[in-house]
Amino acid sequence: MSEFGEHLKFFNDDASATVQFQYVASKQGKLTLQLQIAPLRNGNADYNVLAPLQLTTEELHHVCACVCGIRTKASGAFHGEQRSKGFQLHNNNCKGMWLTQNQRGQSLSYGLTPSERTELMAFSLRRLAMAWHVSVSDVMAILRQSFKMDTAPHE
Repeated sequence: MSEFGEHLKFFNDDASATVQFQYVASKQGKLTLQLQIAPLRNGNADYNVLAPLQLTTEELHHVCACVCGIRTKASGAFHGEQRSKGFQLHNNNCKGMWLTQNQRGQSLSYGLTPSERTELMAFSLRRLAMAWHVSVSDVMAILRQSFKMDTAPHE
């Protein structure tokens, strides 16, 4: 059973969808994030359309790097008992970000504004700092170096 904590929620301008990010701990006790996009019907979020998706440790690293502009995208697949859930996150620079969540062939998307991306950046980096027991600035330095090594030419 996951342990739920602080959450961050956004609603899009046309009032058609909401996205929620929440601090959770995995079954193994690792600190991570859960995300869920829900359509709005008559002003109420319908959270039964897609089930929440819990990020793996590696996916949390990639999401943090994406919201910070170190990577242009992050994704995950084969989540849940039926291995039928996934997500894609794309950093659109000054235009914000685009998040898509899918489950059993059904997809919902949410466009984060630059301001929402900044809030998500602080929220996700703080969660990674908690998991690593370091400061947020240390997380940034580690992510920059880690993903720089991933793209460095190999000898």
